[in-house]
Amino acid sequence: MKKQADLDPRLSIGLPHPAYFPYDTTKIKFFIPTWGAQCIATFFCMTSYAAFDSFMSAMLLHICGQLELVGLSFKELVNNHSNNSELEKKFGNIVQTHDKLNR
Repeated sequence: MKKQADLDPRLSIGLPHPAYFPYDTTKIKFFIPTWGAQCIATFFCMTSYAAFDSFMSAMLLHICGQLELVGLSFKELVNNHSNNSELEKKFGNIVQTHDKLNR
């Protein structure tokens, strides 16, 4: 004998996301609009999650690239300095650039 699950009769079955509704979703005039609304809401949720993840990945890559450029500027400054006044001036420029990145 097959065992059936005891489901709550108020739970609407057959929708993409079963839920409780204050109306009878077994009637076709309520089922179709509810099904359509759930599909549209699912599409917008997927889009917003994908957009946020893509934005955060791009932002992280951009920040890492900018910090890499600051590091390369420091290496170039240390390896190719000729006198202290030039070193201080270039170091000041690097610090100003880094401050702009932090804003």
